[in-house]
Amino acid sequence: MLEVTQQPRQYLLTWTGWRLEFSWQTDRWQHQLWRAQGGEWASAISSVEGTSEQPWPGSPAFQNVYFEQIAPDIGEVQLLGQSGKNHYSGAIRCDSRRQVIDFDLAVRIQA
Repeated sequence: MLEVTQQPRQYLLTWTGWRLEFSWQTDRWQHQLWRAQGGEWASAISSVEGTSEQPWPGSPAFQNVYFEQIAPDIGEVQLLGQSGKNHYSGAIRCDSRRQVIDFDLAVRIQA
């Protein structure tokens, strides 16, 4: 089952062996995927946060996050943001029953 913890500056989606975390960092949401190893959480992958001055940060700059519980085992995080003239959007769906994480990310580039 998917366990969801929502706080003003943090979202945690946890299920058997995995945790997806979104935490507010200065002016954007950092996202990090954790894996259970030996009774502790180990970072599997993490976004690379840039600054507001960078037109092309290392990871998408997401300023807005929304969570929707689709079913007891399925949750989706929707993300929106901007850096420079570029607009970012993302949807990350977690299916704890099937053990699937689906990332759908996009950028709209304005020349």
